[in-house]
Amino acid sequence: MKDFIAKFVNSETVTKEVGDVSNFKAWLEGGFQLDNIPQAAIGELIEMVAAAEEKTKIALIDLTRLLMLHEASAAHILYKHWETFDISIFQYLTCVDITDAKNKVIHNYHLVSLKMLGNIYQTPSGRDFVGEAEHSEQVIKFCEYSFKSANPRTVFAAAVLLFSHVLTFKGDFRSINAALQGAMMGII
Repeated sequence: MKDFIAKFVNSETVTKEVGDVSNFKAWLEGGFQLDNIPQAAIGELIEMVAAAEEKTKIALIDLTRLLMLHEASAAHILYKHWETFDISIFQYLTCVDITDAKNKVIHNYHLVSLKMLGNIYQTPSGRDFVGEAEHSEQVIKFCEYSFKSANPRTVFAAAVLLFSHVLTFKGDFRSINAALQGAMMGII
């Protein structure tokens, strides 16, 4: 993963669309320590997620999935960069055909996105963030949409995500009941 991401970091795409990612490069070359990534490097990573395509986007989201396991990086990613995930994951995937079993890149992208979202529940900041009604509803609706996937692994990952969400949700369920009912109908 590290070598694949390093190639992208030094690519013309990053130079043109993101610009200088010196903080991310320094972190990458300085040991790739997941529990010690500077916030500036996270910001550059999220910008690269937005600019990347296909396999590179999958690798960057997978790296983000790993960063979600650490309190400091999870809090920064969620509270500062959630809008990018809304655009790069939720909105993007709802515009593509997830019922086409032959589109492996989309299915892998969808699957790694669900796994990344699943790691939100691994930190207190993540559970607090997704406990907010607006974010909670986004996750539930994404699960509902994911149940339509032609990939059984994606459907399973969505079910695990929804189950984790319901188990850890600390807010008032009345605020998300409509979304939960929609997800249950999606399962049926």
